[in-house]
Amino acid sequence: EKMIRMMAEMTGQPLKKIQADVERDYFMSAEEALEVLTYLWRDELVVKSGAGARLRYPEAEDMLSRWADSLSWPQADQVFVSLQEAKNKLKANGSPDVTLEVFLLRLRDLLE
Repeated sequence: EKMIRMMAEMTGQPLKKIQADVERDYFMSAEEALEVLTYLWRDELVVKSGAGARLRYPEAEDMLSRWADSLSWPQADQVFVSLQEAKNKLKANGSPDVTLEVFLLRLRDLLE
């Protein structure tokens, strides 16, 4: 429940939509979720830089634009570092739930 609220706050999506998405039959592993977040972050950097490259998640462009406008380059770099730390923690057999929650809390703090 806590992670669902954080995802709704960070994405700007309604809580009910996030809950419905989470209740689907398909659930990602922590590794898959971090991989999706890595590609989403790559898209954010493309938007922030104005590079004009094709986005992997074009449906998220509005959210990515808000993030790009609100983050400095050092903050954007810190998100990337946090993603890498989370991936490394999982490779070292860290708790998937705790690893994702810590990452999402860091992301929330950076986006505020």
